[in-house]
Amino acid sequence: MLCAIGSTQIKINRLHPVLGCKRLSFGKEDLLYSHLGVRPGSVTLFSIINDPQQAVTLVLDAAILKEARINFHPLENIATTSLSIADMLRFIKAMGRAPIIVDFSDYEKPKQEIFTSL
Repeated sequence: MLCAIGSTQIKINRLHPVLGCKRLSFGKEDLLYSHLGVRPGSVTLFSIINDPQQAVTLVLDAAILKEARINFHPLENIATTSLSIADMLRFIKAMGRAPIIVDFSDYEKPKQEIFTSL
């Protein structure tokens, strides 16, 4: 799952070598629901709460960490929840996650160590 700032341009065909995985695509509806408990259009950072086995890898846009606040759907796309970056990071850590952080402005190597040092 990739969480990015709305204005970030992501070249999905260039991302898989950076992450060291197979080519990426949008999640299939049945897999989204079975792993994250959400339907297409409602995928959100908060859905990692439904993935205790951590079957889904969390990738964050490095630009998110420069924001004061960030908005996500609360498991449905009928509303928006705003939280500080510090609260977002607390939630991610509480879920036992260490996301991969990617700077999409130059597609350098993932910066997972940034998260662990925050």
